[in-house]
Amino acid sequence: MEHGTKETKVNSALQSGQTPYSFPLIGFRLDMTRKNDAIGRKTDLSAAPEASVSIDQIIERLWQRPGFLLRRCLQHTSGAFEQSCSELGLTARQYDYLFVLDMAGEMGQTELAGALGLDRSTNTLVLKILERKQFVKRKIVANDTRKRLVSITDHGRSVSRQAHVAAGHAIQSLTNALDAGEYQQLIDLLQKVVRANSDQSYSCQEPSK
Repeated sequence: MEHGTKETKVNSALQSGQTPYSFPLIGFRLDMTRKNDAIGRKTDLSAAPEASVSIDQIIERLWQRPGFLLRRCLQHTSGAFEQSCSELGLTARQYDYLFVLDMAGEMGQTELAGALGLDRSTNTLVLKILERKQFVKRKIVANDTRKRLVSITDHGRSVSRQAHVAAGHAIQSLTNALDAGEYQQLIDLLQKVVRANSDQSYSCQEPSK
């Protein structure tokens, strides 16, 4: 009986244009929502934690993280390279393709992805960009329509040779901080890490011993 009375009141309120704020049950839910919001504001996980260590200690910990240091080195070398190549319209990743194709002349699209350690979708995307810039061209193999061959164009080879100078400057930013032995040790250690952590998704062809 009481339920029917409340239902009648709700229907009457709707017909009279009253807002849900005046409904006892919905109003209760709204009050609970407001209380929960207030609690949420008190325990906001996105709020910055109180500083418990100094900024110097934080920086020191960051500089012990290999991922952070590798990213900073990549930022530095890639930034230096792409700044030098801004007029060529070439990124560091795109240069990797031209670097390989300039020496190989022509490669299968799958083999190229394997050499660079890229998945098929990324490889296809980069090749489409390079093709649009007329740095490379692709063709379907006559006896195997599923296979595509990629070759560098004369324009792409010219851009690659110009970018080679910028790549040398980017590498020099590393060699300036290391002597010849340290630089070779860096290369050896990076190769060791890459070999130890290569998996099926991001594996790349390794140099022969």
